[in-house]
Amino acid sequence: MIADGARHFDDFDGRVYLNCAAQGPLPRVTAEAVTEALGLKTHPNRIDDGIYFRLPDRARTAVAPFLGARPELVTLGPGESHGAHVAALGFPWEPGDRLVVGTSDFPSNFFIWVNAARRAGAEVDVVRPRGRAVTTAEILAALGPDTRVVTVPWVDFGSGEVIDVERLAGICRERGIFLAVDATQACGVLPLESEALGIGLVTVAAYKWMLAPYGTGFAAVHPDWFERLRPAAVTWTAAEGAENFNTLPREGWRWVDTARRFDAPETASFLNVTGLARSAEFLGELGRDTVRDHVFGLLERLEKDLPPGFRRRASGDRIAGPILAVESDDVPRVHRAYERLVADGMVVSLREDSIRVSPHVWNTEHDIDLLLRTLHAS
Repeated sequence: MIADGARHFDDFDGRVYLNCAAQGPLPRVTAEAVTEALGLKTHPNRIDDGIYFRLPDRARTAVAPFLGARPELVTLGPGESHGAHVAALGFPWEPGDRLVVGTSDFPSNFFIWVNAARRAGAEVDVVRPRGRAVTTAEILAALGPDTRVVTVPWVDFGSGEVIDVERLAGICRERGIFLAVDATQACGVLPLESEALGIGLVTVAAYKWMLAPYGTGFAAVHPDWFERLRPAAVTWTAAEGAENFNTLPREGWRWVDTARRFDAPETASFLNVTGLARSAEFLGELGRDTVRDHVFGLLERLEKDLPPGFRRRASGDRIAGPILAVESDDVPRVHRAYERLVADGMVVSLREDSIRVSPHVWNTEHDIDLLLRTLHAS
């Protein structure tokens, strides 16, 4: 367990913050870095041409280990939707192709993929889970001979249920299926080797578990798909030679051979990208395994001592993740418990009749004990 994680953050106005699945706070070192970056706009004389490439590359280097991908495979944008759009709009759809997607996906991811497939004339196989969230088994059962794309959330945003991405990636790779994973509710806590697994796309909104500013995100595109995905938007940094402002390319330009070709416009946004880079560096300094063990240790303590009548929401093929959703057959009791938690100064979320608890490195065993005390009194 991390004994002094809270010292890296401001306090939360006297409240116990257990809601990282909604918003992760900025570490103090990140807030300081963003404040320093503010000086670039108040003193633009400090801006040199190289920052438009140096700053994004710093961010790529910092986030790449959390994806298990090389930095040159990382594209940057304003959120998870950027990576989803890169793949969904750039995919080489053909008549008869089929997309597999679950109804429990976060709406933006669901909308992006279904819209792109239908615009391209592809068919959509919608998986409606028997429980709260789609399971690995349900996704696998939906695969057919014409399935070309599968998109899943690694960790369900509401229930915290986890997809077995290693198993799914292996099967998709064998069948030549493009697998797109929304890792927003996992990246920063769960380990992943996306490049080795052959996952076509892993995309992340960085303002949750990665503790970055709102409006930051990143994705890893597998090198096998670099030349098959057509960039739907073209920015000036996507071309070879863009670093030379004196001779910017025009006619006869060529794509760069890195994921920079897929970047969103204004990728070097000084405030946001500085914050993204520094938060990822901060988590790396703490140690990825250390962060994972801390979060899992807190959730194990919570689950172990849940009062009678409450349980962790999970499917039959459960895999541990960084979110614990507390549910009960007595739904009104869940709502009463949530209201009492809020009144007692604890910040959690109510999602589809369960109490979503999502701690991070600033939380302590004492925080979990306070939450348990309120649950036992509910």
